[in-house]
Amino acid sequence: MRALDACGGRVKPAVLVLKGLRASEAAEVLARSGGNLRTALAGLGLEAGGEGRVRSVRSRAKQS
Repeated sequence: MRALDACGGRVKPAVLVLKGLRASEAAEVLARSGGNLRTALAGLGLEAGGEGRVRSVRSRAKQS
């Protein structure tokens, strides 16, 4: 629930927050992926529905 609150009730960025991004980073990653959550997750080395976290999620988010 905290992730959803941090993202103003928006589900897609909340998913990315649960994977380790900050809300602002999640918004940036989604914007770069055209709002497509699967594309955003793939760009971070994650799969939709996967439970793993990327060790360097923040550094990957800043690279693009």
